[in-house]
Amino acid sequence: MEKNISITKAFLIVIASAVVISFCIIGYFWISDEYARFQKEVILLRNEFTESQKTLIRNEVEKAVDFIRYSKSTAEERLKADTKSRTYQAYAIASNIYNESKDIKTEAEIRKMIKDALRPIRFNQGRGYYFAADSRGIELLFGDNPKWDAIEIAKIKMVGEGFFQYTMTKPGGKGNFSKIVYVRRFEPYDWLIGSGEYLDDVEKDIQNEVLERLIRVRFDEDGYLFASTYSGEPLFTNGKITRGTQNVWEMSDPTGIKIIQSQRKAVENPRGNFVQYSWIKLNNTKPSPKISFVKGFPDWEWMIGAGIYSDEIEQIISQKRAEIENRVKRHILKIIMLLGILLIMLSVVVKLIHSKMRRNFVRFIRFFERAAMTSEKINPEELSFSEFKMMAHSANAMIENRLIIEKSLHENEIQLRQAQKMQAIGTLAGGIAHDFNNILVPIMGYAQMVMEEFPQGSLARKNTEQILVAAERARSLVRQIMTFSRRGEPERKPFKLEMLIREVSKLLRATFPATIDIRLDIQKDCGSVLVDPIQFHQVLMNLCTNSYHAMREKGGVLTIGLNLTPLPPSLKGKGENSPLLSGEGLGEGYLRISVSDTGTGISSDIMERIFEPFFTTKGIGEGTGMGLSVVLGIIKNHDGYIHVESEPNQQTMFYIYLPVIISEEKKTAGSVTEENLPKGEEHILLVDDEEAIVKMLAQMLSLSGYKVTPLTDSADALEFFQNAPESVNLVISDMTMPKMTGLELAAQLKAIRDDIPIILCSGYNESVTEETLKAVGIREYLTKPVVRSELAKSIRNALSRSNKSLKI
Repeated sequence: MEKNISITKAFLIVIASAVVISFCIIGYFWISDEYARFQKEVILLRNEFTESQKTLIRNEVEKAVDFIRYSKSTAEERLKADTKSRTYQAYAIASNIYNESKDIKTEAEIRKMIKDALRPIRFNQGRGYYFAADSRGIELLFGDNPKWDAIEIAKIKMVGEGFFQYTMTKPGGKGNFSKIVYVRRFEPYDWLIGSGEYLDDVEKDIQNEVLERLIRVRFDEDGYLFASTYSGEPLFTNGKITRGTQNVWEMSDPTGIKIIQSQRKAVENPRGNFVQYSWIKLNNTKPSPKISFVKGFPDWEWMIGAGIYSDEIEQIISQKRAEIENRVKRHILKIIMLLGILLIMLSVVVKLIHSKMRRNFVRFIRFFERAAMTSEKINPEELSFSEFKMMAHSANAMIENRLIIEKSLHENEIQLRQAQKMQAIGTLAGGIAHDFNNILVPIMGYAQMVMEEFPQGSLARKNTEQILVAAERARSLVRQIMTFSRRGEPERKPFKLEMLIREVSKLLRATFPATIDIRLDIQKDCGSVLVDPIQFHQVLMNLCTNSYHAMREKGGVLTIGLNLTPLPPSLKGKGENSPLLSGEGLGEGYLRISVSDTGTGISSDIMERIFEPFFTTKGIGEGTGMGLSVVLGIIKNHDGYIHVESEPNQQTMFYIYLPVIISEEKKTAGSVTEENLPKGEEHILLVDDEEAIVKMLAQMLSLSGYKVTPLTDSADALEFFQNAPESVNLVISDMTMPKMTGLELAAQLKAIRDDIPIILCSGYNESVTEETLKAVGIREYLTKPVVRSELAKSIRNALSRSNKSLKI
């Protein structure tokens, strides 16, 4: 047997437990927060350190590559300057000998003296020398046969000096090398005296200068540059030139990473890249993780790099970890001390509350004992706590609430009967839509085919066109019925209603009498809404037609407005008791469409019923009572709000609020005309339990060039397909058929041949969804009645589109 326990004791236990648990949770999250902050600091510190070091080594490498690039760019300029200077020196020597000897020596002796003076001179580490040739280009002194042509010799004679650049083999070298020479004309003997050098020799000198410069580069505390060639030949590292030592292409770190090969892949990026590997730090024997930035200099096939060791930050992190552990210990001690103090204070407070609560419970128990037999109410002022006072007010209201509930139950019963009636009307509307669509299919199909038999402009063709116009009106009526029954989903897309309103106004001006003045009040650039343009064309036509009937006797003014506005606060309270759509859940940015007239107005008793289906105040033959009910259904489906303001013999205002969207409306694709209908020669299996529809569609498809097998039984269609599955290119099936529905038939056909394209047609079926059709493998879904252009386009789409794409 359970032991009885008082509420106050239970309250004390619960509060004490809650406090302990709360402190434990708070302490846990407090400590967790400290560790979480520490982990974030670690990540941030590591990232900041790594990024700063990466930036440092990247900058150092970039500067080194820029220096190499600049040094190389000066090679040709240095070579030209040096060659020109050397040639001027040779010219000065020859001129000096000539001037000192021309009066005392013969010409032959002077020529020999000049050549003897120039021949032994060497420079640029023994590579450089002087040469001379006569005006015909014949070698006189150490010529390397540059093969000057007559034009070049003539040019030198004219200007007196100039540069030549050509390629030739070097002594002991393979291949041709670029050489630059400077030649100056020696006028006394019409000689060409010059000096030259190979460009690659100068570049090698520059490379040595660059290496001497880069080995001295230092950054941070112990940062240095390193370099090797693309093929793994070392150049320098840590302040030492290693050029000419053993190839390091296969060098690996302790984890097996090919260091030079990784760097070679990195320099394939023209901007350089980072590589990671392990390397032994200075003054240490243990490998440490290292991040290096490497960038290539393709002209010399050099890889320049610099690196950082990523474990240096771990020392800082270890220090911070020790600090956070000490801080957590202090937090735990504070929590324990605070918890003890609170528990002591709590026990004292609970004892004080216990006595008051007990007195309140006793008064409440006595009240209920009396209230069970009498209508006596409890006095809330006798109770100490607000919660008990609230309970007292609730207890006193029980009798009144019971009466209200009984009345509400009666009203709900009336509303339930009304909802059942509306459900029955919706079911009836669906059945009518299905049967009527099956009637319209052969009417529209045969009318289209008959119309094509008559020439343009003939009376017969015009009469047939009128049949199609009437059929389209019937088709529109079916859609209205489907919209009312909330079965048809609108094809919503971003759209500017300004164009639609202007189109409707043009149509109204052509049909309304001159006694009715149509005015537009449209705000510019008021945004787009997500709507079905066809359905909203129907909404505006229905509302304007009602206004016409209200003004047709005396005339008046019909005003259609469009502006951007927030939802009025007075409408936000509308809800379950309103016959209109509730504004619950809508935002503040709305597009308001207003339709107002100066007609007879609407009385209050009629206002309550204007949105009921089949309710109308018009005479017989003037209206069905479906207009405003369809309008309400469309606006609900578009997440909108409709509001009416009117009084008898005064202006009537219909306001429609639609949520504004940001995106612009999409352009609609052009329609397919009868002249450019897509055709084909494929074999189509056509299945529909309506014989009239089968005959009409078979004839229509045959006129488009297709081979058609028409069947009115789904079982026969399955048997035909089983016998010759490869002979059929496409299947067109009705949805609702006896024995086997269109979906069941499609599943059976797909089991036989998975890639068979299937088009499903239905006059009305609320259970069909895009997911259902995709699961079966349907490629196209058409709603009856189907016009010829829609059918032709769907056939070509089904034959060309993959199963993953479904159009409904």
